[in-house]
Amino acid sequence: MPILAYHMVEPSFDLAITRVRPRQFQRQIEQSLQHGFKFCTLQDYLQAPTLNSIALTFDDGYASIYQNAFPILHSYGIPATVFVIAGYVGQYDQWDINFGGFRFAHARWQELERLCQAGWEIESHALSHLDLSKLDKPGCMKELELSKALIERRLGTSVRYISFPFGNTDQRVIDCCMQAGYEGGVVMSGQGKAGTNRF
Repeated sequence: MPILAYHMVEPSFDLAITRVRPRQFQRQIEQSLQHGFKFCTLQDYLQAPTLNSIALTFDDGYASIYQNAFPILHSYGIPATVFVIAGYVGQYDQWDINFGGFRFAHARWQELERLCQAGWEIESHALSHLDLSKLDKPGCMKELELSKALIERRLGTSVRYISFPFGNTDQRVIDCCMQAGYEGGVVMSGQGKAGTNRF
């Protein structure tokens, strides 16, 4: 399934491999549109996939998504899906490995609300970006349930999907996801030990 995953759309330098500069991002979007592709949210793609549709997603919910990616996409009428770390909304990325002392802010609730109003989906990247496959069941359920409940309460939307932190999952995690009310999940690569197509 064609899912395009981004993290930061950020002009500032970072040693991580998940950053793209705003100008690069705009060129990638423009070139994709010129080649006949159409971008949509994950839910829209799953409901009505076409040969030229791409689900556009962002992991982690960085502020740069709202500040830099949203204006570009909004100008083309393109919505996207953001997987937020619910416990870090409006905070800096203390959960992440710190390369060179750089810290990046996550989007605030008001910014995520504005994305919702523009047709974006806000989904879960767990509560605190822990590796769910290394947690016991109570710990895994806490990460899943509290993230889902917090996002739904703050934004008044339904959380249906999860992007598994670090791309790590297994059947036990998938069972927890289904118990917590998730409909599906995604990973950054084909390395996840997924048990069903929707997870």
